[in-house]
Amino acid sequence: ELAIRLMHPLHCLQSRVANIFDLGRNDGTSRRQLAAAPIVLREYIAQSLADGEKREAIDILQALFEYLRSDINGRKAHRILNYDPINILRHFRSDERLDARWREKSLAGMIAQLEGKRRFLDRVLTALGRPDSELPKVD
Repeated sequence: ELAIRLMHPLHCLQSRVANIFDLGRNDGTSRRQLAAAPIVLREYIAQSLADGEKREAIDILQALFEYLRSDINGRKAHRILNYDPINILRHFRSDERLDARWREKSLAGMIAQLEGKRRFLDRVLTALGRPDSELPKVD
């Protein structure tokens, strides 16, 4: 019997972002893995919904929100990714497999909160004359 341990797609995204910000890894492999991570996470959530695992999907979306809202790397992940992780939340905003009330209240609120924090930070950085990011975005 062969056992292979896999990293959860959310943890994979967190790890790929940390590789760039914390470890300074900017090689081709690191950039490709970073570019793929949010897409893999979005598809994992979609598959959870397809399998009827709504609670799993909601838990992941909430954990992603917390990461993007509170984590030092999560708050700036959109600066290095062409596929902004907030788009994962936006993608499921219209997914009818999730309860309409939850989408309208909780998920929409998460998106609005993240967008508000980003607008505020952009205004602060602009006022300070600091660039948004010195790292090129990943395709």
